[in-house]
Amino acid sequence: MLLLPQSEVYPFVQAINRAFPQAGLSLGRLSSRFPGLTIQFRSNYSQLRPRFLGIVHTHEQYQSLQHNIPGSNFKAPGLPIEPQLDKDHPEVQRYDLQLFQALDLGGNKKKGSSKKATPQAREEHQSTMQLNFRDSLEMVERFLGLRAPKPKRSSASSGWEANYQERSWEEEKAELAAIAALKAPPAPIDPNKPPSFAFYSGVIFVCVDVEAYEKDSSKITEVGISNLDTKNLEGLAPGHAGSEWRSKIRARHFRY
Repeated sequence: MLLLPQSEVYPFVQAINRAFPQAGLSLGRLSSRFPGLTIQFRSNYSQLRPRFLGIVHTHEQYQSLQHNIPGSNFKAPGLPIEPQLDKDHPEVQRYDLQLFQALDLGGNKKKGSSKKATPQAREEHQSTMQLNFRDSLEMVERFLGLRAPKPKRSSASSGWEANYQERSWEEEKAELAAIAALKAPPAPIDPNKPPSFAFYSGVIFVCVDVEAYEKDSSKITEVGISNLDTKNLEGLAPGHAGSEWRSKIRARHFRY
């Protein structure tokens, strides 16, 4: 796994915010929502800390660096001689959880890796995924005017320094769990009345479905594209089973 220093990622996030001011991204909020995106290595054991491999400027250099990562037994000159830590050591369990979340987030989790993780890591990972699913569901409800929008955070509490530098992952997770426990479900939907709240952010939902030739997946045979502009739903009751809203979906189908 290749990691980047926070100091190099932060300017990239800021560049996104300058290009898209409405995004309002911060590493603190992103790391709270996507555990594994950022990792804080606090251990004093060198075997539980990342190793500097080099600096790259091109994709070819990145690939070369990735293909020449030293093995786990490699020891850089100058590192102290340490006893091998047991897998049940608290710091090892924390380290395993951090890497497990990072690999899962990046889509690089190998088959069977969840079985190799410690029970504590699997339990915490499952809890995190449940919180993320609930957070995503509530976000969609706000997009559709079915839940009150979140109050805006003050600039003092939304910055990268305030959210990331001063807060540990345990504190972030504890806050997420507390917020999830306090969140009340939205009121029952009345299909004959328009939503009670405004459609948050004026979202346009886009769905793309691609079919490939079963004997050669590199050959695309069909593409379906559908979109739903929430501006077309303003003042409109959902109707039975959402029939009125579904009638506003625009779909296109392409066959090759």
